[in-house]
Amino acid sequence: ASGLSAGELQDRLARFVRLRRSWESGQVRVEAGRVVGSQTFGRLRVTVEPRLAAAEMAALIRYAWGRDLAKAQTQTRVAREGLDELIGRLLADEAQGILQQGLARRYERRTEALPVLRGRPAFTENFPWRPEGMTRIVCTHHQLTADNLHNRLVRAALERAVYLDVSVPTRRALAAHRAAWRGVAGAMAPSGPDFKRARERTDRLTEPYALALRLSELVLRGERPAGLFAAGEESAGFTLDMAALFEKFVERALRERAEKEGLTVRAQSPDRGAFLDDFGKPYRRVVPDLVVYRDGVPVAVVDAKYKPYWPASVGGRPERKVSTADLYQLFFYAQRLQLKHGLAEPPAAFIASPLPAAKEREAEPIDDRYRRVTWRAGGRAEGVVRLVFVPLTDMLHAVGSVRRNTLWAEVWSPLISLP
Repeated sequence: ASGLSAGELQDRLARFVRLRRSWESGQVRVEAGRVVGSQTFGRLRVTVEPRLAAAEMAALIRYAWGRDLAKAQTQTRVAREGLDELIGRLLADEAQGILQQGLARRYERRTEALPVLRGRPAFTENFPWRPEGMTRIVCTHHQLTADNLHNRLVRAALERAVYLDVSVPTRRALAAHRAAWRGVAGAMAPSGPDFKRARERTDRLTEPYALALRLSELVLRGERPAGLFAAGEESAGFTLDMAALFEKFVERALRERAEKEGLTVRAQSPDRGAFLDDFGKPYRRVVPDLVVYRDGVPVAVVDAKYKPYWPASVGGRPERKVSTADLYQLFFYAQRLQLKHGLAEPPAAFIASPLPAAKEREAEPIDDRYRRVTWRAGGRAEGVVRLVFVPLTDMLHAVGSVRRNTLWAEVWSPLISLP
């Protein structure tokens, strides 16, 4: 279907979905991973839809990427579940919100030739004086304008978003906002550093742009997003890593809960001194997700894993055990923190994994006794990894309510009660 060789297609699909051989003639099994979205490979378009409903997915994106809890619930109602439609609708909603609050405008210093005096005349630019031909005077002045980096980035995203595979109402909304931004901001072809500079310049005026910039970067990351109407052309869609999104959700949820208990949560920078080569140079860096501190002392390390570790088989035993790699990773982080801070015992280690709502489960959660994994060396317990299940769907439905606080207290109680 793609027009590509089997080997080339498998290589290009590797980071998006997995191909499995099938015993049935003419068929192939395609397995989705942690990435959702759409990609085009030759003449074949592959779409992976999120497991979450559209409104829940929108709430997750908004909360994980910086929206206030009270504003994280979405009014978005989409007819289809595809990521193109969802992101297009969210971008249109954010653009509407920016327009309602007011575009970010700044005074910019300009020096230009004007027919009337404005600001201060630039005397050195106006000489030699030519009375017979002088119709303009060069002046330096400050002008209030919306033609700045933030608005140019949003305009660039809107220019491309109208070509997404979205419904007619969403396309009309995006086109209307594109016309509005064309009137206030210049065109540009953004790169990664442009979005980084925009985030570094966040202030009171540009704070409402935070989520719009995230969505804009997502839309612009593809070469040229296109819908099925352009299936005959070479194009690339965009994808969203659900594991990274879940990590952001866990980080924010944990930080907001822990701060009420006098704890500090930090997203750690890469540790380049953990593995060294023979020359004493960094060989490989390690990056723990989150470290929880009490009075400057690490008490726990938390690693968010977007993996289904909750389903139980017979007798409440785990259907899927925590992977060896995940266990080694957590024990290593804990031991590393123990040595760096001179602790008598390693900090507690937690794996945070999503738990579907009760009506969405095809099995019961594992028993509590299977949620603790102990590492023993020489008959002595050297560390413990605890599984913490995050009721993602329930939390998204409980945003802004008393129920949400109750859920968070239940989820993080093993961590909060640490000595």
